[in-house]
Amino acid sequence: MNLLKTHLSASFCYLPRIRITNRYLVEKILHKNIDSLNSNEKIIQSIEKFTGIVERRYSLEEEAASDLAARAIFPLILHNAELKNEIGALLVATTSGDFPSPATSNWVHSSLQLPVNVQCLDVASSCTSFLSALRASFGFLASNANTVVVASEVKHKGLSKSDIRTLSLFADGAGGVYLKNSPQPNSQFLFAHQEVHSELAKNICIPVGGSRNNFSLENSHRIYLQLLEQKKMFLFTVKMLVNAVLNLYDSFSQTFPGKVLNLIFIHQANKNIVEAVKSKLPENIASDLERTQWLNS
Repeated sequence: MNLLKTHLSASFCYLPRIRITNRYLVEKILHKNIDSLNSNEKIIQSIEKFTGIVERRYSLEEEAASDLAARAIFPLILHNAELKNEIGALLVATTSGDFPSPATSNWVHSSLQLPVNVQCLDVASSCTSFLSALRASFGFLASNANTVVVASEVKHKGLSKSDIRTLSLFADGAGGVYLKNSPQPNSQFLFAHQEVHSELAKNICIPVGGSRNNFSLENSHRIYLQLLEQKKMFLFTVKMLVNAVLNLYDSFSQTFPGKVLNLIFIHQANKNIVEAVKSKLPENIASDLERTQWLNS
């Protein structure tokens, strides 16, 4: 358990312009790949039933991850020119960066015209990229460098137009926080639990385009995000999130005796996963957390 102090000065987000409903996804994007035994309506209903998602956002064709990140951050500095000079570090969490190299944070830095002394860093750890970047930010905060942490993804461009599984789940957007070093007791993050299960990495990856399997004309048909063993991944995710909540609850109770959790933010887009986690908590904890707000991103 780590109790790290900081001041969350501001939060921000940006949603791309294009709205993709489940109906549009099925009728306009998947129309040539639908199983003739299933009607459009059944597929549309099943997407919402199994994911809880009714709409996602897509960027414009010319927009990249750095564009979304810069547009999310820009309101912070629009009416405060001095804020540019206060920023010491910029961390971009993304697995769909502008280019394989250099870091996407460099392009965000350029778009916002930040000072040359701002340190730029990308963090790519798939679903946990933002949380990993948030934790990494405390290294900069320890040296009194105010830090912008932003997650930005343009995932839809890396999805196969015939794979309903990934098209249903992944899309585009950006959001983050501006953190300042603070000794105040009410300005703190509690990192209670963290696990890495790298044996599952093969189940959600883009198998082409890196140094292990370089891109070629022969494998170009595989340069898409693949999602394997969906049921196994769902059940494993629920199990791990339940463990994380139990560890959080235990750490919180020990660190702040007598106080009650009033907000749990699950960094998970699938509403059904969040509901499954709530249903599997022990009765005593579920009772204590009955009035707790559960948010999913």
